[in-house]
Amino acid sequence: MQSNITPAQPERHHGSDQDQQDDVIVDMEVLNVVSNHGGDASFLQYLLGLFEKHGQQSLDELKAALQKRDPAALRHVAHRWRGSCLNVGAVRLAEVLGRIEDDPINGQEADESLEAIGKNCEDLFLRSCQQLRQQLPGIHPS
Repeated sequence: MQSNITPAQPERHHGSDQDQQDDVIVDMEVLNVVSNHGGDASFLQYLLGLFEKHGQQSLDELKAALQKRDPAALRHVAHRWRGSCLNVGAVRLAEVLGRIEDDPINGQEADESLEAIGKNCEDLFLRSCQQLRQQLPGIHPS
């Protein structure tokens, strides 16, 4: 599947609040593709439920890796979670995770920077889930 992600910018792990508001959070075309290839509404609801459940676990793992400043764990979580994001069209979070995967956090980063990266991922995850629920009636957090 071809992605609509803009090229990574390694020097920037997270954008400003205005950048995030202007960016597409979820590419609904991805869900349209899934739906057009045999996925009905109940399958899309199931897919979002998995995304929310595994996304929360991935967020927790990402925060732990940031706290430990563990580049290998961080790269692993970012890679796995990014794939999940792309499956549901959460392109903005996938873009941020791709940058983290390509340019993992190292021990030289300030604690404030690490906390901001974790908060950015959390915010994008929650906003992605919210937008997906708004687009697919009857979906509730798992």
